Amino acid sequence: GPLDEGYFMYAEEMDWCYRMRQAGWGVFSLPTAKCAHWGGQSSAQVSRITPARLVAATHRFMKKHRGAVPAAAFRAGAGVLGIAKAAVFAALALAHHARRGYWRDKAVANLTLALEGFR
Repeated sequence: GPLDEGYFMYAEEMDWCYRMRQAGWGVFSLPTAKCAHWGGQSSAQVSRITPARLVAATHRFMKKHRGAVPAAAFRAGAGVLGIAKAAVFAALALAHHARRGYWRDKAVANLTLALEGFR
């Protein structure tokens, strides 16, 4: 069937491949294929919330195909991981003045991920 339009930019191909396999179709990769990816052009406007969107999409996939309990466990794990990573990036922002903005942005992105995880 078609891609599930309920996903925002992430996990729709994972869902599609999963559904194709469930229907008895094969899913293959072609390692010799070449593709140009222009560094997140679709997500450039949402870089700080990208990790949270990925968590939300993966949670949707888990809930749809694995059930509420595994989905809740995934979401909680993502929240804990987001807090841990945010703490590390915040410490790096304090320690490395030259790249403070870079590390601060990573900390904020992971705090956003944590909030999504515990939503």
